[in-house]
Amino acid sequence: AETADKAAKPDEQRGKADHGDGMLLGAKTGFLTPTRANGKPRDAPLPGAIVLRIGNVAGADALLGRAAPPGGRVLDILPGGHGPLRSYIGPQALATALARLARLAAAGAELPPLLNLALPGAVAMDALLAAAGEGWQARPAPPGVIARVELDVRRAVKLGLVPALPATAQAIVADLRGLEALS
Repeated sequence: AETADKAAKPDEQRGKADHGDGMLLGAKTGFLTPTRANGKPRDAPLPGAIVLRIGNVAGADALLGRAAPPGGRVLDILPGGHGPLRSYIGPQALATALARLARLAAAGAELPPLLNLALPGAVAMDALLAAAGEGWQARPAPPGVIARVELDVRRAVKLGLVPALPATAQAIVADLRGLEALS
């Protein structure tokens, strides 16, 4: 579970077990260092470039994005009686957030070089399956299952990219279903 101290740190400074390790490693090793057309590294970041770390996108993930396998879905259940909690965003909310971010960038707004993008809070995976009307089978979570992966999205909220209200499974599934209705 996430600690209050860890949750209070800015996006790019968050620590272990929040799936930000790759981003931090990339920044430290130069993997995220912008390069020139000739492949040589730049001395400074590209002006206006933003590295986005996006939470799970409903419908583009393994949970809601594909049909259940033969025999049904199996979900790890933690000792608290619920599935793992994850940061999520619906596809329409993501499109809206990206459009707003593009408008802010075009207007010359001061934007951070790294930005987490998801709806606030973390949603239990079993709640998402229930909201989607999907059946599943429970199994005890094996050792090592990460109970909670929650992105710090305070910057995205402050920029008006996502609402301040915590995400709900029902709203995320409604966002996905609304997009499916447009197809």
